[in-house]
Amino acid sequence: MIDWDQISDPDSKYPNMMPSVERFTAHMKLLGVQRTHQIVVYDQIGVMNTPRFAFMLRFFGADNVRILNGGIKKWMAEGRPFVSDVGNNSSVEQEDGDYSYFVKNADQIIDYDQMCSYAKKGD
Repeated sequence: MIDWDQISDPDSKYPNMMPSVERFTAHMKLLGVQRTHQIVVYDQIGVMNTPRFAFMLRFFGADNVRILNGGIKKWMAEGRPFVSDVGNNSSVEQEDGDYSYFVKNADQIIDYDQMCSYAKKGD
């Protein structure tokens, strides 16, 4: 489970902003989510944070990221298999495995001032 208060940039005046690669990597180590894993993301209710987290994973170099179509409620209603104890979810970072997250394409993110500049130019 993603704790947005823990993973997000603590220095931003805006909520839930993209963290540094170091902060993101530390959080993934706590969860036991390696960059090379097959990663399926979903929300418990609706589609609130799934796209944001999938984008974040891809931004930091994870290529095997999927969004569960229909969410976990649909999956469970269809009687599909589910394991609830996957991941580490501890307070101890995992060291074994591929946690070599990196910024794959920094140009995918702009800040507020850049956005305002583009809006003024009409770009």
